Amino acid sequence: MLPLVGAFALLFVDRTNAVFIRNFSLFWSLLVFNCSVFLLAGFDPLVSNFQFIESISWLPFANIDILFAVDGLSILLIILTTFLIPTCVLLCWKMPNQTLLKDYNIAFLLLESILIGIFCSLDLLVFYLLFEAVLIPMFFIVGIFGSRERKVRASYLLFLYTLVSSILLFVAILFIYFKTGTTNYLLLKTFEFDPVVERLCWLAFFSSFAVKMPLVPFHIWLPEAHCEAPTAGSVILAGILLKLGGYGFLRFSIGLFPESSSFFTPFVFVLSSFGVVYASLTTLQQVDLKKNYCLFFSRSHGISYYWNLFIQYSRYFGKYYFND
Repeated sequence: MLPLVGAFALLFVDRTNAVFIRNFSLFWSLLVFNCSVFLLAGFDPLVSNFQFIESISWLPFANIDILFAVDGLSILLIILTTFLIPTCVLLCWKMPNQTLLKDYNIAFLLLESILIGIFCSLDLLVFYLLFEAVLIPMFFIVGIFGSRERKVRASYLLFLYTLVSSILLFVAILFIYFKTGTTNYLLLKTFEFDPVVERLCWLAFFSSFAVKMPLVPFHIWLPEAHCEAPTAGSVILAGILLKLGGYGFLRFSIGLFPESSSFFTPFVFVLSSFGVVYASLTTLQQVDLKKNYCLFFSRSHGISYYWNLFIQYSRYFGKYYFND
C-alpha cells in the first residue's frame, strides 16, 4: 500500500513543480525499498511456510478473502521490484517534457504497488486481478512516455495480447472456485483434482503465463513493447514483468498442479529449445541494437531459465518423463 499512498499524494502536486515531484518520488521509492529491506531482515529463511500472513475479509458471502504473505521466492522478487523503481525514477530525472513528469512517476509508483501485491497474493482471484492490473500503468508507460513512432501500436499489442491470453486463466479460476468453493491458495494445495481436470487447468494457466514470459510463439508483443518503451520502461519490463510468467508457474502451476507439471515437462523442453534457436536466428538479421537485446539476451535468458525451472522440478519430484 505504501507506493499507492505516494502515487495518491502526487495527484495533489502541481505538475509544474518538477523539482518537488522528482525529489518526492525518489524519496518515496527509496522509503519503500528500505521497508522491503526491513521485511527481508525479519524474514526467517529456516521456516519453510509462508510468513507475515495478513488476511482481509473481502467477499465473505463468497468465501473469498484478500490473503497476503511472503516466502523465500516472493520476498526476493519484492526486493528486486523496490530496488528497480528508484532506478526508473532516476532515469527520468532530466526527461525532455517536464510536464509529464508527474504522470510518469505516478505510473511507476502505481506499478510498484501492483507488483508487490502480485508477489504477496495467495488468493487466485486477487492474484488474477492484480496480474491484469499491471497492464494499465504499462499501457501508459509505453504509449505515452515511449520514445519512438510506433509506441501507440506497441502499447496496444502489449495490452491486447496479455489481456486476451488471460481469458482462459480467468475461466480456470472460476471453475476451480465452483468446484472447491474457495480460491485460497493454501487450501487449494490440499485439494486433489481429477487428472484430466488438472491437466486442462494447467493448460489454461499456461496460456496466460507463457504470453507473459513470453515463450515462442507467444512473443509477438515483446519486441515492439521493448523497443518503443522509454529506457525505464524497458528496465522494468525486462527486470520484473517478464518474470511474472515464471513466478506464476512456480507458485500456481507447479504448486497446485504438480502431476500435470511433470506430465507437460517434455512439452516445455521442446518449446523452450525451439525458442532459444528461434531467438538466435532472428537476432542474426536484426540491425536494431535494442531489438537485438530484446530478441537474444532477454528472450534466451528467460527461456533458459524456464527450461532449467522444469528440469529442477522434474529432478526434485523424481518424475522425469523418460524414467516413468
